[in-house]
Amino acid sequence: MKILIVTTRFGEGLGGKENYLVSLSREFLAMGHEVRVVARSFDAFPEFSDARRFTAPGCDPPVLKAVGPELHRLAPRGSVSLLGPLTYKLHFYAWGFGVAIRAFHHIWGASLDRHVRWSDIVHYDGTGLELLGFSALRSCRSWGRRLVICPHAHPGSWGDHVRDLDLYRLADGLITKTEYEKSFFVSREMDPNRIHVIGNGPHLPESGDPDDLARRLEIRFPVVLFVGRRSQSKGYPTLVEAMHRVWIDQPRVCLLVLSPLDDLASTQDQNPLDSRIISLPGASESDKDAAYRLADVLCLPSRAEAFGMALIEAWRHGKPVIAGRIPALEEVVTDGVDGWLVPQEAGALAHKIAMVLEDPEAARRMGRAGQSKVREKYDWGSIAARTLAVYVGQSEPVL
Repeated sequence: MKILIVTTRFGEGLGGKENYLVSLSREFLAMGHEVRVVARSFDAFPEFSDARRFTAPGCDPPVLKAVGPELHRLAPRGSVSLLGPLTYKLHFYAWGFGVAIRAFHHIWGASLDRHVRWSDIVHYDGTGLELLGFSALRSCRSWGRRLVICPHAHPGSWGDHVRDLDLYRLADGLITKTEYEKSFFVSREMDPNRIHVIGNGPHLPESGDPDDLARRLEIRFPVVLFVGRRSQSKGYPTLVEAMHRVWIDQPRVCLLVLSPLDDLASTQDQNPLDSRIISLPGASESDKDAAYRLADVLCLPSRAEAFGMALIEAWRHGKPVIAGRIPALEEVVTDGVDGWLVPQEAGALAHKIAMVLEDPEAARRMGRAGQSKVREKYDWGSIAARTLAVYVGQSEPVL
């Protein structure tokens, strides 16, 4: 099968959504399928565009070669590309959205068409209120290709705008990460038979050296790990407040923070004078792997998540997790069995962190339970097979 993945950006380490695409595309390749990725931009985050990831950036249209799927940058049409910024400004206004869709497709549609024409199926990876999905829909309708969308929606946060819902309704199928995400779309009068719940798997392709990382960052133990953006929605400020309460009785505990380079808060720690908060923005995949190995517990007190891939990555290493008590994470974490669910309140979070650190045997037991769950439920081979079934409109996995 010729699988075309359309997305705004592609590459390891850019975020959970991007890591999902990297792992999924590699699994498809291992199964013998052809995979092509077309992205609107690879250079929005130049720190990831070095020769280790991408080469030959000067090709016209640019073709970036890497270990994995065939990568292409969406090429704008000549001088009209100057209208691109205006197009994006227009799409934020209800009165200008229709014009923006047509203008976007006029600028980038020809480049997208040739890839859609090559494909058997088109997978659009949603980003929330983004014109690329509408252009992919137009190309699919022109060339008679099925369009399947993975929204990665955070209901109440992003990916659930009325315009996003308009696009999802027109797709041939939707892939959601949880039953909660599916139920949200069903409540918006979408056909439940076109919505398929497929989870996520861990993405840690490189093995890290925990001793080297601990030495470089002068990490003290025990270690509470946070992976994600330092935002209110991820619960980072609440975690920092909780740690100050933990430090009253356990002053040596370290908070290790891994956040993406495009997270503005990464360059300015919210507690710059406290050496117990160790920040590693833009960590490599090997350092990320090492951080999970060093951690005593992963803490992800999110208020908005589509799935929470960091939880799966921690479980893969046999580590216990503490997660926010929200519907999407309640579906992933079995409270008291493989992790703990807490409200987004500093006192409750601090109590749970202290409890985990004071009872390492219970923590190890929960970490092992999470490890078993990953093997049984979040295996990439199973995820890829179920995704292929959605592509061809079947209810059973395609082997």
